[in-house]
Amino acid sequence: MSFLTGAPRNATVTAVEPVAAYEIRKSVLAPVLAESPTLVDRLAETMEKRQVELDRAYGSSAWGMTRPGDAEIHGLIRKFYESGLAKT
Repeated sequence: MSFLTGAPRNATVTAVEPVAAYEIRKSVLAPVLAESPTLVDRLAETMEKRQVELDRAYGSSAWGMTRPGDAEIHGLIRKFYESGLAKT
């Protein structure tokens, strides 16, 4: 969520084995999203599905926050990357 919307992160991941990690900067992803407007739609849909699954598994109240809906996620992604995204 944070990577795509700029929202503060709400999770920490700790590797239990050696891993290779890659940093993808906003300045690199913005032109990719601008080239493929449907990618924003697919990412937003995937985020919404994952949030629903997490809510089912742990209960929505477990997160202590309201989850944005699909349309809101689209808007958050577009706003965060707006300098590199064409308006659709």
